[in-house]
Amino acid sequence: MAEQPQTRGVTLWDLLTLISFVVPVAGAFADSKHSHAGLAGYVLAISVGLAIGAGCAVCMRIAHVRVGGYLVRSNVSARAQS
Repeated sequence: MAEQPQTRGVTLWDLLTLISFVVPVAGAFADSKHSHAGLAGYVLAISVGLAIGAGCAVCMRIAHVRVGGYLVRSNVSARAQS
């Protein structure tokens, strides 16, 4: 039986990617709010949070491709993949 790629719905990897992007941005915003930074402090903190979040999201997508490729190459049963 040929494996069919998943083309619908949101997967766990999509959720993990979103979390790995949002957490650094939210942390940077909370830290700048806690320290009573001015407008420049908010802009700097959020831009750094966006850069770190984008890097984490890219790493998560790379991990998704590598783990997905490993599961396809190895003979892991369909039950173990889900």
